Amino acid sequence: MKSASVIPMPTRQLTEQQAAFVLEYTSGPGSVGNASEAARRAGYSAASAAEIGRQLLGKPHVRNAIGAANRDRVSSEILVEATEVLVGIMRDAQCSAKVRAQCAIALMDRAGHGPPTATQRQQDAEARRGADGKLLSEYTPEELDAVLARAMAAAHVGPGNAKVIEGGAIEASTSQRADGGHAARPSDLGA
Repeated sequence: MKSASVIPMPTRQLTEQQAAFVLEYTSGPGSVGNASEAARRAGYSAASAAEIGRQLLGKPHVRNAIGAANRDRVSSEILVEATEVLVGIMRDAQCSAKVRAQCAIALMDRAGHGPPTATQRQQDAEARRGADGKLLSEYTPEELDAVLARAMAAAHVGPGNAKVIEGGAIEASTSQRADGGHAARPSDLGA
């Protein structure tokens, strides 16, 4: 019989025999998903294994332990294999470009690099707008000059301690800034 120590314990503890049942029911060769066989292999009477297996599946703490064991198994064993399958298909030049792209998207989504959520898109849009609601790309050159002047004033940067650097950005001498180098956002400047 396998060790029951790999079973995450739910709020109500399992008996040793219940833990063995959960282990067999979730990962035992020939007993996965078979309550009767899992009960028999866990040491319950062969004559009553079917009824005991049914009863065990009806107990909330046993069901919780089965769910936890299945989640653990999926996250530790099957996830690695599934990822390898997706990577293999994605790299297989004989697969269609559409299938390869779908695998790449699935892998990126699982890695947390999926498309931005609606909330993230909204936050990005708000960050690109000034206090007046206009996109910074919609400003006239005169309006941008005014935004720049307010930014320099808010950052306590004067003409003597700022210089234009590559790409037309402004670099301030932080040793002469009163706020210790804090940069103002466009929305702070009435842009």
